Amino acid sequence: ASMKWYRKLHWQIIIGLVLGLVFGIVAAAAGWNAFTSRWIAPFGTIFLRLLQFIAMPLVLASLVTGVASLANLQRLSRIGGKTIAIYMGTTLVALIALLIFGGDVIRGFVFAMTWGVIVGTYSSVYVAKNVVLFLGVKRDWGKAEDGPAGTQFASGK
Repeated sequence: ASMKWYRKLHWQIIIGLVLGLVFGIVAAAAGWNAFTSRWIAPFGTIFLRLLQFIAMPLVLASLVTGVASLANLQRLSRIGGKTIAIYMGTTLVALIALLIFGGDVIRGFVFAMTWGVIVGTYSSVYVAKNVVLFLGVKRDWGKAEDGPAGTQFASGK
């Protein structure tokens, strides 16, 4: 049994975007500014704060995990350089779009996101790399003969 089209996530997102756009146009034309700022805007603010709360730590954790999981840290310069360049580039495009097309409410989010990207990238490249080097990780943690990840530190290998 195939899932109905409106139950698929991408269609739900598209429908939500269209409904939000229609409401925005109708609300602006009908003069519902007070209602929108009093009853609708708080949900947008909550959503953006939750996004800040969830997205940045996930991005930071994924970058740190990626750096830490490299068996050969010499590959970090090649793989990491491309990854960080793509990450910074796409994030910069998104931030510029938010800055240009977003309203006053979104500007604080753009500022916080920019600092999160700068601090996250710095800590992933410079801090996590040095921690991995300090711990002496020079191999792939996922090899079956080595046991669970990280156990080489407990056994004193």
